[in-house]
Amino acid sequence: MISESSDLESFIDAIKGMDFESIILAADKEALEAWREARRCLSRERADRHTALTEYEANLKRLVAFLRYSARRAPGHNGELLFRRLCTDLNTKKM
Repeated sequence: MISESSDLESFIDAIKGMDFESIILAADKEALEAWREARRCLSRERADRHTALTEYEANLKRLVAFLRYSARRAPGHNGELLFRRLCTDLNTKKM
């Protein structure tokens, strides 16, 4: 996984230099890896890690949806702070 600590902000910092499509692919892959790791934690009775990974996976899925459906249509969209920051970085890079 890109962010071993399951932190969305560190994931966004790690993918800043990528193009738009690569970011979506990386976030989708990261969400799948988080889902797999969360399922492994269930069998080891690590509820705290499972919860963190499940939240991280959900945030990544929301990020992918935001990038696919909102970011290019509405660059000034009033989404969450991290998503807006990423969107702004990407839009300035594309122009």
